[in-house]
Amino acid sequence: MTRKSVKLAIDALPLYASDAELGRAIMGDRAAEWKLIALLFEPRGLPKVDTQLHGRYVPAVLQFFDARHGVGGVDAPYPDANSRLSSHEEAIWNSRQKRRGARQTTSPKDK
Repeated sequence: MTRKSVKLAIDALPLYASDAELGRAIMGDRAAEWKLIALLFEPRGLPKVDTQLHGRYVPAVLQFFDARHGVGGVDAPYPDANSRLSSHEEAIWNSRQKRRGARQTTSPKDK
């Protein structure tokens, strides 16, 4: 997925997007990994799914990732938003990847 197609995919999202929509827009071919990544990032400030609107507020999701990567002068919402996965989180990541039969079990910490 090229940078331009990612931008187009994100621009096409509704204001409150489902995890399936976010996964496709943010992760492209790796969209199936989004649910696990979202669970790992929620304690670090990724907006949770709004139960009334059945989706995550897209501008806040984008702001979370901008802050995580130091883009646009946005401060991280939580002090550990930029930190690597804990050993417990990495163990969860690796065990779920193995159960899925993934060929590659690298965690999102290096991305």
